[in-house]
This record gives sequence, C-alpha cells and structure tokens, in this order.
Amino acid sequence: MNRNSAVEISVIIPVFNGERFLAEAIENVLSQGMSSIEIIVVDDGSKDNTSEIAAQYAKHIRYYYQDNQGPSAARNRGLLQAKGKFIAFLDYDDCWTENNLKILYQAHMDFPEADITMGKIQEEIFDRKLNTFNKRGAPTFSLSLVTILAKKSTINKIGFFNEYMRIGEDKDWFYRAREQQINLQLLEDHVALHHRRHDANITNSMAPPETYLLKLLRMSLERKRGRQP
Repeated sequence: MNRNSAVEISVIIPVFNGERFLAEAIENVLSQGMSSIEIIVVDDGSKDNTSEIAAQYAKHIRYYYQDNQGPSAARNRGLLQAKGKFIAFLDYDDCWTENNLKILYQAHMDFPEADITMGKIQEEIFDRKLNTFNKRGAPTFSLSLVTILAKKSTINKIGFFNEYMRIGEDKDWFYRAREQQINLQLLEDHVALHHRRHDANITNSMAPPETYLLKLLRMSLERKRGRQP
C-alpha cells in the first residue's frame, strides 16, 4: 500500500477479539496484489491481543480503537475514515479468494453502471480433529457485505449501518439498497469469499433466521409506507 498515492479502494476490517485470525485477514488483503488500496482496521473494544497484532502491520494499515459498540458501529467508523472511491468489507475471520479485489474492480470497470458488484460465497466449517476448514455445499450468492465491492457514492446514498442492530445489520442495509433501486451486478462465475464457520462466530448466538428476517421485512415495509404520499 502506497500511502502517498490516490486511494482507489478502501478495505474495512471490523474486529473484536480477533487475535486468532486478524494477521491472516490482513495478509489476505495484501496478497490481492492491488497497490491503490488502504486497509482500515477498526478494533471494536477487543480484550485480547488484537491491538498488538495490528501494530505489527502498522506500515500497511490504519488502526482505530473504540469501545465495544457492535459491527455496525465499527464499519461506520471505517466508512468515516475511508478515502477510496470504492469500498470493500472483510470480516477478520474470513478470507477472500485469490485476486478477488482485482476481479470485482475489473467488473466495475467493464460495467460502470453498476453500483455494487457481488461474487459468491463458499461456506467452510472448522474441523477440530484436523484443525482445518472444509468446504460445505456449493458456492452461492448471499446478502453478505464481504462479497461486494461498492462505489462509495452508493454507500453514501444508502446510508450508514444501523448501529442498533448487532445481528442482521448487513441484510437491513441490502434491503435499503433494494428500496433505492441500487444497480447490483452479480458475477455468476466468481467465488469471492471463503466464509469460515467456527466456535467463535458471532452468528452462533443469533436467533433463528426467520426471527430477524421478519423484523427486517417489517422495517422495509414501514419505510416504503413512509414514502407513500
């Protein structure tokens, strides 16, 4: 990353107690092979050695610490600091596929009308016996922030993430994007992310999906009604 060059892509990594995975996430972004990027790590009140690991990459990242407020607040903090024309998000315990940023970025160049470009997600499950992650199922599209590259102007239009939501905030954001008729480009042949499921995932404590999805649908309907004359 060249701090003196114009930033094309801002990569935002929110992290909470991420000492186990953070270094790998940062290395994963650096390995994407793009020079005109910045990496913004927002530490959401970690109590482990996250800050020490981040300090090892001080030449490559911009690091911010805040009291624990949840992933939405961490991403919003990153957005406030972002200088890039495009925004990408990566969770600290996931990894992009090889050349993912290049592929998403080139897709924007090839189809500039797109507001957001999205690849597929490959779910992987941690095998304790083998101490490794194994693929589960076929790659699919998902309303997941870590599979997209979005124009910053588009994110500004949609608005910040809902900080009152600690779970489902990404889907709420996508619903708001759909309501504003954002142009979403789907890359059918591209797997963007290895989504790694393990015992420390925040989603392990989630309510059943139908519980918060119904809430999101109600919120979307209320917004639509509010726009009616």
